[in-house]
Amino acid sequence: MQSSFYIKYEGKNNANDSSVDLSVLGESILGFDFLIKELIKIIGIQGEVSVKAKRGREGSVIIDLILEIISKAPFDNLQSYYEFLRFAGAELSKIDLSKAKDLHDKINSLAAKNALDLGLLAYFLPIGVKKLFKWLGKQKNKVVVEEGKAVIPVNYAVKMHKLIGRRNRNCKKALVPFIEDKVKKIQLSDKEDFSESVVIDDKNFPNYLSKNEEILPELVTNKKYKFYGKVVGLLSERGTYMKIKIEDLDRRYNSLVAFPGDGSTIKDFRKYFNEDVLIVAHILRFTQYQKPKLVIDSIELSQNKMV
Repeated sequence: MQSSFYIKYEGKNNANDSSVDLSVLGESILGFDFLIKELIKIIGIQGEVSVKAKRGREGSVIIDLILEIISKAPFDNLQSYYEFLRFAGAELSKIDLSKAKDLHDKINSLAAKNALDLGLLAYFLPIGVKKLFKWLGKQKNKVVVEEGKAVIPVNYAVKMHKLIGRRNRNCKKALVPFIEDKVKKIQLSDKEDFSESVVIDDKNFPNYLSKNEEILPELVTNKKYKFYGKVVGLLSERGTYMKIKIEDLDRRYNSLVAFPGDGSTIKDFRKYFNEDVLIVAHILRFTQYQKPKLVIDSIELSQNKMV
């Protein structure tokens, strides 16, 4: 049983929104692979779940996925099956349930008599996954089961709340393009043209991450700090900047981008390349879930680290 699902990454370069760093793109796709499988488990599907990238397309970066359930009995019972169909938007009054009087019958016995039902699952699975991603972004702080007229089964909401709350490394992987400030938004859709999609952007992506995933939370936006470190790169991307390896920071995040402050250019810093430096800089970022960037107020050679 196969279904199609689509992911679209929109880069930050207005001149070319297909320009997305391949390293973060690959990590993100691996993260979404895990999340899709976890969400499919949440709805009660049994058996092996396969997520395969079929192709990439131009027009931002569009990844076509194939979702495949490898199981003769995808649901343990019909109650779970029809609960999912209702959630995904199926009009059950139009489905022949005459052969499913006992909702605790095994789904494979029903499928042997009515193959159309598994065809319905293939049709509604990507719709349901899209809806699950929308609801996942509401479950961070508490279990949410209603929003206006929209509702979600309580057991789905509880499991999604736990999925975010357990500091899931794969949630972070999926959203690494935002963490690295490489994309404007990611769209998730069951439709190839993205006419109906869930949009994750630089404003709402923290809703999918636990508070424990904040990066260097001790560094406050716009506040000035003194750092000791080493200039390890002079780079250019939509402007010029440096890479500085900062001492006494978490080693996972201690290589930070640094921009010249007012009145300075990258040329003023060339003499510091591969040198130990003392800098005063203020922090630039939109959220604590992104790696901080530095705006340099002053820089000088550091012969010895001083207390």
